[in-house]
Amino acid sequence: MENFDIVQGLEDRRLAIVEDTVQQAMGEPFWAQRFGEGIHVRLKLDIDRNLGVLIQSIRYRSPMIFEDHTRWRRDQIRGFGCSTGHIREMYGNLWRAIARHTPEQWQPFIFGYMQSALEGLIFAGAAPRAVAEQQTHLAEDLARATFDQHWHWQAAYGADGRARLAYEFWYLVDYLVDALGINSTATLGQHVQWQRELWMRRGLCTGHMQHALWLLGEALAARLGPGPAEEARRALTAAGAALAYQRESCQALQSIQAELIGLTAERLMAAGIAPGGAETTTEAGWYVAYLIDSVAAGVPDPLLSYTRWMQHWLAHQGLPDSPLRLSYEALGEAIARLAPEYAAQEALAVLQVAQRALSA
Repeated sequence: MENFDIVQGLEDRRLAIVEDTVQQAMGEPFWAQRFGEGIHVRLKLDIDRNLGVLIQSIRYRSPMIFEDHTRWRRDQIRGFGCSTGHIREMYGNLWRAIARHTPEQWQPFIFGYMQSALEGLIFAGAAPRAVAEQQTHLAEDLARATFDQHWHWQAAYGADGRARLAYEFWYLVDYLVDALGINSTATLGQHVQWQRELWMRRGLCTGHMQHALWLLGEALAARLGPGPAEEARRALTAAGAALAYQRESCQALQSIQAELIGLTAERLMAAGIAPGGAETTTEAGWYVAYLIDSVAAGVPDPLLSYTRWMQHWLAHQGLPDSPLRLSYEALGEAIARLAPEYAAQEALAVLQVAQRALSA
């Protein structure tokens, strides 16, 4: 097998391979969701460059050329809010395109160069290596603790959405691996904010993102040794701080969040229309979380959407919506009593819209 034949063959098929790779990439919603539909132009340029460097590496029989380029590309796209997993996924797309457009006898030789470059992306530290080794298992742990256990996630993702959610959890873990590998949670924090926004469009809230981070911390403790698990949990805590709203009204409501939840839950239990303990407290927590998201957005839509979800869920269980009505009444009284006037005005305005929807 002549090295020249492979190089010339890849050059001759370069356009077809790039187009095939871009088409595969755009089948993943992440790119358009994160960067807009025009991202396919940038992807085409980047993929063509990746392939060009791979060809150069093969021409000079120097795997180091493509390895160095791959590490540089990872550092570049991290600055745009991506992770190592996106490089791995893109190279997977590129490899499938190459395999479709080249003779089979060339492929082991080409694959060796690509595999060597991807191996160069593995971080040296114990913590990122430990998390990466458990990455798929951790994503499945999260899917099992969310989609399999609570109707919120099933309503947000639909009956066939579990695989999609597990994929998103895999990337959450991937951003954590990067954070540990470079000792910086900046990109992880940006991803957590973006994932929150994505989930809010599905009807979830900040509380779901915070809960997912907590669940990931629990899964890390169960699967990793104490040292790597603790290092990873510290990174998650730091990244979770990016979820805090800067709006003063939101900060005021967050500072009394526990009291609002407690008073609402107590009222429900005293009325005898909700079970005692963690279940009622958790449900009251969702009302407060959606309310704060609504205040942050300046529109009642998050809480209003959840109100409709709850009405539908209660009706499906053959139950009246009286627990929801009493919850909002109790929450309103707690806000009026505990929140500063400026925050109370904004929160109560949102709550009143949701209450009117219950009476419509």
